[in-house]
Amino acid sequence: MVKKCLIADYDPWELKLLSVFAERFGFQVAQAYQGQDIFALARSVQPDVILLECNLPGNLSPNDVLQQLNTCWETRDIPVVMTTSADQVVPAPVLQGAASILKKPATYEDFVQVMADVGINS
Repeated sequence: MVKKCLIADYDPWELKLLSVFAERFGFQVAQAYQGQDIFALARSVQPDVILLECNLPGNLSPNDVLQQLNTCWETRDIPVVMTTSADQVVPAPVLQGAASILKKPATYEDFVQVMADVGINS
């Protein structure tokens, strides 16, 4: 079975880097660029994990997206990993809804560790 990863990030460089990591790990990758796109994409793709940027632009904040994902029966079991810059403080409510956090810039080893933390092996 093919593993799938939904990556939501506004920075093209970070999106590409995380996509390379995910593909190397064995994921098929779907991408989103704004908060309002993630929920519908997650429902249609049914990814094994979602990487969600803490500062994603759009009509929905990452906290709103997490609430939608965590309350919908189709998406509530998908682990959400929040991605953020190393010096950014992530608000507690966001962290409570997330399975883990990945600080950027990340290395492939960081990515692999976070996948292990949320129970996904290559």
